Amino acid sequence: MLYFKFIMASAIAMNRKIASASTGRQTEYSESSRGESNPSRRQARPVLQGTPVQQIWQVTNWHETRFKRLDEFLVALSTEKNMTLLGLNQNRKDIVELQLKNQRLEAEVAALKQHLINQGRNNKKAKKGVSLEVLES
Repeated sequence: MLYFKFIMASAIAMNRKIASASTGRQTEYSESSRGESNPSRRQARPVLQGTPVQQIWQVTNWHETRFKRLDEFLVALSTEKNMTLLGLNQNRKDIVELQLKNQRLEAEVAALKQHLINQGRNNKKAKKGVSLEVLES
């Protein structure tokens, strides 16, 4: 059975080779010998009409359209990247501002604590008496 499948595969390959040689062009299965695994995903090659100059013009227009689309994509991508960088820079500025504000507030809290401690010492020295606080619960 294996030998029969081998003969059939060889016959099919030979038929394809003969067909491509007789028509002077490659068949759709000839690319499978180059390692492409899925022939159904392959697109048919377009046939260009007109004189060679017109064909070159069509190919040039196709490439120009493709390059325009690539350029638009790259512009959009770079704009998005720039907007992201602007957002990151703004976030960094906000973080720096908040860190400075936090340091300033911590310094003010430390100064206020020191002031309250000093004021408490001054009040104790001024009273020179005993005080009793009673808390009711």
